[in-house]
Amino acid sequence: MQLCAHLVQATYDWITARKLTPYVLVNATYPGVAVPKNYVKQGRILLNLLPEAITNLHIDVEGIKFEAAFSGSPWQISIPLEAMQALYARETEHGLYLNSETGELYIQEGNVEALPQEKESALQTKARKAGFKIIK
Repeated sequence: MQLCAHLVQATYDWITARKLTPYVLVNATYPGVAVPKNYVKQGRILLNLLPEAITNLHIDVEGIKFEAAFSGSPWQISIPLEAMQALYARETEHGLYLNSETGELYIQEGNVEALPQEKESALQTKARKAGFKIIK
């Protein structure tokens, strides 16, 4: 899980450094998830992690924690890493995705169609060596 926490943090940093909007898709039925239930649809919730929209973001092996307001009410959000289904940039949809059927974590990064098939980014190479499947 330590590697996963590092990938989540790196993906979040990559998205925000490019001035994109980080979204996290969460399985709201997973044990330990603390989110406002009235925003849950079909067992899932999509949260905006834009630094201007949240405070006190903390990502570690236990999960993602932050504070946010929903309809003016403050919330302490807690998301175990196992409940995270995706962390991606709203504008490009590039990021981390979890295949809930296989449990595999997928990384989609940049304009992969523009890269020659034999070339990988440094992040993709590290992820592949760690056993993650890369989608293009």
